[in-house]
Amino acid sequence: MSTSRVRGLALVTVALGFLAACNATNIGGSSPKAAGPTAGPPGKECQSIPTFNPMASPQPSFQNDSTLHAEFPEKIGGQAVQNSQTLPMLAFVCYLAGQDSVDQLRDAFTVLGWNLGSMTVGSFDAPIGEDAVTVNAVRAPGQDASKLISNFGIFADIAGISISDSDLSQTTVSGKSVQATSADADGTRSYFYVHGDTLFVIQDASDAQAATILQALP
Repeated sequence: MSTSRVRGLALVTVALGFLAACNATNIGGSSPKAAGPTAGPPGKECQSIPTFNPMASPQPSFQNDSTLHAEFPEKIGGQAVQNSQTLPMLAFVCYLAGQDSVDQLRDAFTVLGWNLGSMTVGSFDAPIGEDAVTVNAVRAPGQDASKLISNFGIFADIAGISISDSDLSQTTVSGKSVQATSADADGTRSYFYVHGDTLFVIQDASDAQAATILQALP
């Protein structure tokens, strides 16, 4: 998937890009009950949360979302998933990007009537053959996650870019209704699957890989 297209999914990209950094520094906590720094009041959410320092040891640990984690399969295609984690969106955006980014995201989600403070993100790697496909998730408790797909304009404003949803097409894979980008030169594409209040994003996967992963998702 091209860089420009990935950036076009601005809000999702912001969250998932941060999550990749979380994977690199392992700040997710080891269990659903793991707790860490808490966010402050609106406008000062980041005041008590440490900023990113790749040399810090140990890294801070944030509370996991057990509900989102329960939606992750233990195995895909007979192989155990790897690097599974969930994190509160607000806290780890503070950690990796700071208060200005939190302010932007809070304002954008307010337009949708959503509470940034209740949202979480997560990810896991699905080993399929010799490859590993990353699956990311954004959860907005009690909300319709399909709004993350239908409101690209709001999210593009955050990133300061122009984008439309014209590159997405609806299709059915493994019995699930998904949105998919057009294929890149290598035949891979990204898939967006909504399950209630959670949006799953399968990144840079072949059609066969996506079918295997989607079959295992709820």
